[in-house]
Amino acid sequence: MSLPRVLLPLMLQACWATAQDDAAVSRAIAFQDCPVDLFFVLDTSESVALRLKPYGALVDKVKAFTKRFIDNLKDRYYRCDRNLVWNAGALHYSDEVEIIRGLTRMPSGRDMLKSSVDAVKYFGKGTYTDCAIKKGLEELLVGGSHLKENKYLIVVTDGHPLEGYKEPCGGLEDAVNEAKHLGIKVFSVAITPDHLEPRLSIIATDHTYRRNFTAADWGQSRDAEEVISQTIDTITDMIKNNVEQVCCSFECQPARGPPGLRGDPGYEGERGKPGLPGEKGDAGDPGRPGDLGPVGYQGMKGEKGSRGEKGSRGPKGYKGEKGKRGVDGVDGMKGETGYPGLSGCKGSPGFDGIQGPSGPKGDAGAFGLKGDKGEPGADGEPGRPGNTGPTGDEGEPGEPGPLGEKGEAGDEGNAGPDGPPGERGGPGESGPRGTSGARGPRGDPGEAGPQGDQGREGPVGVPGDPGEAGPTGPKGYRGDEGPPGTEGPGGASGPPGPPGDPGLMGERGEDGPPGNGTEGFPGFPGYPGSRGPPGINGTKGYPGLKGDEGEAGDPGEDNNDISPRGAKGAKGYRGPEGPQGPPGHMGPPGPDECEILDIIMKMCSCCGECHSSPGFLAFEGTDPVGGGAPRPHPHSPGVPAQLVLSPVTHTTRRGGTGVLPSAPGSSGPWPSGRSCSGRGPGGAPRLSPPPPTECKCGPIDILFVLDSSESIGLQNFEISKDFIVKVIDRLSRDELVKFEPGQSHAGVVQYSHNQMQEHVDLRDPNIRNAQDLKEAIKKLQWMGGGTFTGEALQYTRRWLLPPTQNNRIALVITDGRSDTQRDTIPLSVLCGPDIQVVSVGIKDVFGLAAGSDQLNVISCQGLAPQGRPGISLVKENYAELLDDGFLKNITAQICIDKKCPDYTCPITFSSPTDITILLDGSASVGSHNFDTSKRFAKRLAERFLTAGQTDPGQEVRVAVVQYSGTGQQRPERAALQFLQNYTVLAGALDTMDFFNDATDVTDALGYVTRFYREASSGAAKKRLLLFSDGNSQGATAATIEKAVQEAQRAGIEIFMVVVGPQVNEPHVRVLVTGKAAEYDVAFGERHLFRVPSYQALLRGVFYQTVSRKVALG
Repeated sequence: MSLPRVLLPLMLQACWATAQDDAAVSRAIAFQDCPVDLFFVLDTSESVALRLKPYGALVDKVKAFTKRFIDNLKDRYYRCDRNLVWNAGALHYSDEVEIIRGLTRMPSGRDMLKSSVDAVKYFGKGTYTDCAIKKGLEELLVGGSHLKENKYLIVVTDGHPLEGYKEPCGGLEDAVNEAKHLGIKVFSVAITPDHLEPRLSIIATDHTYRRNFTAADWGQSRDAEEVISQTIDTITDMIKNNVEQVCCSFECQPARGPPGLRGDPGYEGERGKPGLPGEKGDAGDPGRPGDLGPVGYQGMKGEKGSRGEKGSRGPKGYKGEKGKRGVDGVDGMKGETGYPGLSGCKGSPGFDGIQGPSGPKGDAGAFGLKGDKGEPGADGEPGRPGNTGPTGDEGEPGEPGPLGEKGEAGDEGNAGPDGPPGERGGPGESGPRGTSGARGPRGDPGEAGPQGDQGREGPVGVPGDPGEAGPTGPKGYRGDEGPPGTEGPGGASGPPGPPGDPGLMGERGEDGPPGNGTEGFPGFPGYPGSRGPPGINGTKGYPGLKGDEGEAGDPGEDNNDISPRGAKGAKGYRGPEGPQGPPGHMGPPGPDECEILDIIMKMCSCCGECHSSPGFLAFEGTDPVGGGAPRPHPHSPGVPAQLVLSPVTHTTRRGGTGVLPSAPGSSGPWPSGRSCSGRGPGGAPRLSPPPPTECKCGPIDILFVLDSSESIGLQNFEISKDFIVKVIDRLSRDELVKFEPGQSHAGVVQYSHNQMQEHVDLRDPNIRNAQDLKEAIKKLQWMGGGTFTGEALQYTRRWLLPPTQNNRIALVITDGRSDTQRDTIPLSVLCGPDIQVVSVGIKDVFGLAAGSDQLNVISCQGLAPQGRPGISLVKENYAELLDDGFLKNITAQICIDKKCPDYTCPITFSSPTDITILLDGSASVGSHNFDTSKRFAKRLAERFLTAGQTDPGQEVRVAVVQYSGTGQQRPERAALQFLQNYTVLAGALDTMDFFNDATDVTDALGYVTRFYREASSGAAKKRLLLFSDGNSQGATAATIEKAVQEAQRAGIEIFMVVVGPQVNEPHVRVLVTGKAAEYDVAFGERHLFRVPSYQALLRGVFYQTVSRKVALG
């Protein structure tokens, strides 16, 4: 019995010790944390911040992605008894790096990290991605856990810029290589769309860390949210899988606890098993050298060492990089109040925002006040009849009484109360109907009885009051047409009406008998032919017949001496005057005023070098704009067609003056013995064009304001510089602008964000001429920062616009996306009466269209007119700046006020005028020639509609009609009208198809005559320009004469254009004059225009000659 007593305490002690050991072990092997360090690197540069309106919206999407990712960082338990926990931090960057928050333990610091991310304000400048990655690596190494394999960097950027950017921290590849060396994994997440994939692929330390990860989208794709969610889930799953391999790769070996208290001595035990191995023996011989181990990880940053001794003075260093922005200085004294600035332009309406999600349903509102008592409702319809009540109990039958006599009817008594039902009596005689008693109280409804028979129809009730009128019903369908009514009595005869318009020409009657008219007048004499060659000498004539023999004379005395010659006799008297010869043929017409001006323009290309005295060519006594007919100068013998020599100047649009030099050969301006460029055949002067010295551009001040921000890109910036150099070259070469002191001036400003402006101009003492300026422009370096356009324009006005009398023009080249949230200076700061601003908007490197609203404000659109109006231009890409046509337009706009001689032939209308151009669309013309006729008609119409007017209220209207056979005119009468808008008229001409059919001139004249009578007022002058060769099928001179005279009676003055030699001359004369019997040559020369071919219509100044004669009438 003693043995169990002894063993029991020992067993209890052993159990207690075992329990203590189990508790110690449970405390030591509790779930061990396996930390992961995750750092976000967020791009808030200009290419991200200003890409989407409102500015900063894309940055907000990046912040939303980051907060969403942080919410997804949840702990995870691995089967190896390890628990994954997260440490997360973030920074954002542009050309500087800012820590949003250092590594923070999740989930306790989740809300603080998210609030810090939400408070980020974008930098909006350059993109130093290499500096940001290295700063993120530093944060992971210094503030993270001891497990270097569990460190991750998530870089969210658009990959910009692709090339040409200065990377101050060693470059992107250097930063990524450093991350690889440290064992830190870098994920690359894109901000789409328009991201640069090559740079994003470089950022990722492995191709699996790039994939198609997306942090923000414009919402243009349907599954944008799904792609972003997939990005977050994929990255977190990849990290969790990598971490499990790291955390579960070794057994957990907890440290042993402290030794316990010494226990009581135990009883002698049984013989034990063989003992444990002995103590450690002496060290053995050294083994062979082991294999070379792997490269170790970079150690932790060491402690700061002690200050070393002062070294010797080193060599002079290179100029350092531009330092960071200094601390703001002390505010200066408040300056004087400036002049009030110009009112800004009203901004263009912004784009409609994306419709947000519908909000949650709101709480029910408080109960309202009790409303006023409503109007009494309308009487309801009668209710349904109630159910039939139950049948009462049948009473006991009474004893039948004797039949009494019928008494007299008594007075009507008051109705008594209902008595109890009496015994049922026998049927009595029908008595008189008594008065109805008072209605008793309504009893309780009884049970439903059986359905009774339908009652008889009751009497008609009293009609009720009429109800309110109902709403007007829809209009009914039109009823059937009723039968015709009876004819009414005839009215009184009205006054006789005015005579109606003449009816249409009837059909041609049958040919009559042969006429007995007299011989017609002789035809128009033809032009004299050229002189023929001299004839061949005739042969010697035969000797004449021998005369009669005369009588013999007396013989004379012989005389051998020769007598001397007698003296010359006196001059005889003048014989009688012979008869007058016939009149000679009329010579060809001389040149008109427009042709003379064209001759002057062609001959005066060298007047700037050759004339040495002020002799000039002018028309004496003409109207100021050339509307009236010129009068001949009283002292101009030998000068053709009112062409005289007198000094004259002309004024350009801006008030400059010019001269019209006279032609060579006229007296005065050309010194004897001098010519422009030698003599041609026969001594005639040979004219060759010298340098164009007649038109002068300048002096001008031209300023170029060049956007050098990050969104422009290096290649586009270089194109912009080439464009500026080419504009300066063209102005110097083509427009003869002299860029030198005292003459024209040029300057260039390039800009980026705040306080980032640089300029070069001719006022710099180191720039002596235009060549030096171009070299300085080529040396400008791309800045690649933010976009502060307002600040740059203010800088331009302050430094490059000193007082001057020159014309000023500024060209602002930008993408139209200035950071107006941080740059508060108005974009219209350059506007004013002393300068014209031209904004050139171009797509950026992402292909985003230029912001037209900002471009309009920059070019002063919408402001009160001050001097020359601004211009806003938009181009697809920077390469279009170097297009030859665009360069010509720019230089022409810069020199729009240059002073040049005016060689035009203006026309003026002194009264309202309606003009119709009647084009021949018959098959004899041909499709190609008809198109030429339309082009010629458009030139005439433009001249007519843009002509000067002595009174602004006097309108000039033009219509164009095509004719062919009988009844073939286009447009038809319903669509035909006089127009004052050249664009509409030209569009109608372009769409006019060619008839390609017969020719009926008389029907066309009748059509136009009727049109004038209906559409033209009596006060307007009526002019018709007819295209015809005189040929018309079935028409005679008499029918044409009748049609022309009908048009003349309607007040229409006819002008005619004849093309080619194949014409019907008699018909042409009738069409011009309206007379078949006689022809007025002078009238015909004013109203008839002849050209050898349709191509000649478009040559020279023929259209000016025609339009001028039509205008003068």
